[in-house]
Amino acid sequence: MPKPVSSIQEIQPVMLGSDILGYSFAREYYRIYNGVKTIIISPIDNKLTSSSKFCTYVIEPNSNDGDFLLAYLKDLGASLEKEGKRGLLVGCADWRARFLAEHKPELDRWFFIPYVDFQTLDFITQKSAFYTTCEELGIPYPKTWELDCSHKSTAPDPEQF
Repeated sequence: MPKPVSSIQEIQPVMLGSDILGYSFAREYYRIYNGVKTIIISPIDNKLTSSSKFCTYVIEPNSNDGDFLLAYLKDLGASLEKEGKRGLLVGCADWRARFLAEHKPELDRWFFIPYVDFQTLDFITQKSAFYTTCEELGIPYPKTWELDCSHKSTAPDPEQF
């Protein structure tokens, strides 16, 4: 069981990926929590975030490789633990969120991971399962129509809209 944190200063934000979401997360965390810098891990040098004062930017070319990334995060988590910190680990892309949900049991010793378990995430991100669940619970959602566009004659039925 991980040691609970007693103050916000013990939390170290960590972002996988360097797109605009990573930058925005780092900027807001820095602003709200008095200069706390997010560790951003990216396989490339994205100047949008790497040149920012809001983060500690780590270029790790192998960070898109799942096995490498898992080992890297375990090492990072152990280092943070030695500093008396616990990571808040977030991913910039859907595949990173799936990765974190899948490996949450292996990483939650060192990191807060704000994702549901992988089985639940996998279920609710399948459109048909999501829509069925919404129907069962009476939750409104935007409707989706699927079209088989392999035939030139395929056209949407305006009456459905």
